[in-house]
Amino acid sequence: MSAEREKLERLHEQLRYDLEPLICAALTDLAVTEIKVGEDGKLWLRKHVVGWEDTHTSLSADHRLRALNTMASLLGKTLNPSTPLLSGELPLTGDRVEGSIPPSSPGPSFVIRRHAPEVYSLTDYVAKGIVDGWQAEALAKHVRGRSNVVISGATNSGKTTLANACLQLIGSHEHVILVEDTEELQCTAPNMSRYKTGDPHPTMLEQVKRCMRRAPDRLVIGETRDKAGLELLKAWDTGHRGGITTVHATNASRVFDRFAQFCEEVGVPPQWRLMRSAIDLICHLEMTPKGRRMTEMVEVQKGHNEDEIPVHLVRLGPSHAVEQPLTNGGNGYETSDAHTIGSGGRDTAHRSMA
Repeated sequence: MSAEREKLERLHEQLRYDLEPLICAALTDLAVTEIKVGEDGKLWLRKHVVGWEDTHTSLSADHRLRALNTMASLLGKTLNPSTPLLSGELPLTGDRVEGSIPPSSPGPSFVIRRHAPEVYSLTDYVAKGIVDGWQAEALAKHVRGRSNVVISGATNSGKTTLANACLQLIGSHEHVILVEDTEELQCTAPNMSRYKTGDPHPTMLEQVKRCMRRAPDRLVIGETRDKAGLELLKAWDTGHRGGITTVHATNASRVFDRFAQFCEEVGVPPQWRLMRSAIDLICHLEMTPKGRRMTEMVEVQKGHNEDEIPVHLVRLGPSHAVEQPLTNGGNGYETSDAHTIGSGGRDTAHRSMA
């Protein structure tokens, strides 16, 4: 074992000592997705299906500070009043930590977002009731057919987990490039390259530009959230099909609002024609009272007149398809009322993908 590895092992052992036993147990509990210790010291656990759960356990300020200092050492960072914020990916486990101390927050606090311990297949998603059988079939057809797929939803809706399920469908003959700030994407393709973003690595925008010179067959972005979104659209629209990314949005049609914002961050107007050409499928996930669910699956309709501004979305479903023209409302972006354009169940959805 190398000296660096031994050092990390010692620090992890120290962290286990610094943390409340309940936190240590949560770090190995497959049902737990996030661990939060607030400024008041209260310990909360976020679990699949049930959401946030009060453990009725508290950690003292000194206890929290010791744990944060150990995590800072693991990350090779300094935590003090001059640099009161801590952010990074814990080595060995891959768990993501966000922490702060005064004066940034009233007291020491941190959130640990657990690294996904295993990759679920679309079959697993169907078995768990997160995705319907027809949705899994349609999504698999799109991924294998090299469609560009956007997975939308709120925080903790399961976007990255679904992206990982899609990555398992990629063939061995393709060069897949993954770009992300936190190592959460898991791809089994043998010809795969992974690039990190954020300090001390290049920005997402810089990495996407560089990846275009690395001969990707598929370009996969862990999360699109800034002006790199425009660069991704251009990459997807110049022959690099079969991409996957996640976006924070309240519903499927609002994905286009988000990409419009990304364009405006660069200083250009929304690129509706580019969006329509580059994006093929949007899958929207939500955390419902019964757990995570895919609540929307829409295709981007490719019109004959590519100069038209409206982006037409065809909502796929087991019994009908719905068209939603997305139009520029002048002072913003609005979606017109949905209206039925066909029926015939799953067959209608599949004909539109042919």
